[in-house]
Amino acid sequence: MKINKTLLPTTLDLAIRVNAIEHARNGEIDDLGCGNVIKIIFRDTTRLLSGMAVNVLALFIVLVANTAHAQSSITLPADCSTVVDAESGQIEEIKIVCKPAEWNGILVVYAHGFVPPGEGIQIPDDTIVVAQLLLPELLANGFGFAATSYRKNGYAVEQAEKDINALVNNYPGNPNRVLLVGGSEGALIITALIEKYRNRYDGGLALCGPLAGTDYAVQYFGDFRVIFDYLFPTHPGDGLPVFFTDVDNPVESIFGVIPPNKGNQFWEANWKSGIDYKGRIKETILDDLNNNNGERTKQLFNVVRVSMPDPGDPEDPDIVAEAVSDILSYNIREFNDLGETAGGDPYGNKRRWYWGSDNDWILNFRVERVSPDRSARAYVREYYTPMGKPSVPLVAIHTLRDEIVPFRNEVIYALKTLFNGSADKLRSIPVDRFGHCEFEPQEALGAFGLLLSQVGIPLPNEFEVNRALLPVAR
Repeated sequence: MKINKTLLPTTLDLAIRVNAIEHARNGEIDDLGCGNVIKIIFRDTTRLLSGMAVNVLALFIVLVANTAHAQSSITLPADCSTVVDAESGQIEEIKIVCKPAEWNGILVVYAHGFVPPGEGIQIPDDTIVVAQLLLPELLANGFGFAATSYRKNGYAVEQAEKDINALVNNYPGNPNRVLLVGGSEGALIITALIEKYRNRYDGGLALCGPLAGTDYAVQYFGDFRVIFDYLFPTHPGDGLPVFFTDVDNPVESIFGVIPPNKGNQFWEANWKSGIDYKGRIKETILDDLNNNNGERTKQLFNVVRVSMPDPGDPEDPDIVAEAVSDILSYNIREFNDLGETAGGDPYGNKRRWYWGSDNDWILNFRVERVSPDRSARAYVREYYTPMGKPSVPLVAIHTLRDEIVPFRNEVIYALKTLFNGSADKLRSIPVDRFGHCEFEPQEALGAFGLLLSQVGIPLPNEFEVNRALLPVAR
């Protein structure tokens, strides 16, 4: 059955719908930004897996996760192989390559999200779940599949581009269609590939991606950290915790005494040593929420433009505390690796005026000010700030109140495509929900079906895209 073209949102339609939804809610378009796993809700899984190949592919999509921990064992179907590249006993890259006997010529390439630096090269948990649960169904319906660990953890956009290109170039056979799917950092990676290599890829699905670019994400996480440090010192008025800048004297924070010139290293080393920073952060936020009516937390979210969860949620304080700790954990775990990769600190706020606190003049006078390293700033813009010039269909789905990667990333990218004359290539689907990549299976199903339609791949007769599967069309 063909997709009703009236259900496909244009860029301007997207902006209108987002504006209406958000202004009806609280007058804000953006949302928060933190957390690292696309949670999978397997409700109605049996119904969704009733022999429909596209349904299986869509469920594969919602398994995109942004974390990877201890490697699990993988049992691959006979049509798949695991390739391990190693040198001097050290694993450099792990690849999964699957080609069914009756291949339909379509290759689906999976780009995983952020893996914490120092975890070791591995196939992330989300890819393991795909391999164990869904590959038999994918292969039975003729789709090829390939994934890579990348040769680098942490901030891996540059390396991932090279590794995915090599993965496709070395795939056995000559695919007539190559579709890219990625979540969070993986969504940024596939967008870079689609924009840079215009004749190699045929379409992409970006789930909850930082499509405004790495530089924008750096500013978001950095601003959150310095505003947090301003609002939550050990003793208000007694000096602020230091994270970015070099200082000559030790600084006291709610996490202990930070040695001079060692802010970044102090946080990362103690995080790895097992000190429960997340627990301390949550205690601090919960104390403010329960005993101070959340005054400081509200200012933090307001200044950095982070959306709150649903006000009526009985678990609201715990969700807010978890969101703050997740954002800060991203900052702690990722910034050192990003600095090493980029050759310096790309964050800077010397000329930024913050507003939305109880006293913006005092905030801007006392907040920590940092100058960016220009070469590092240039690096993160190259790897990668999307240009808004997709030459093939790109479907982007994003929760409106994403706390890790705010939805405004989608709006910025949509405006870029509009100005560049590429808006017809982008189809954006906002999902009115709190959380990072909190998608229902049917929402991912609609997004993938939309991609297939845009690329021109026939859909099974049983498959129907309707308003229930396209949240933007409601």
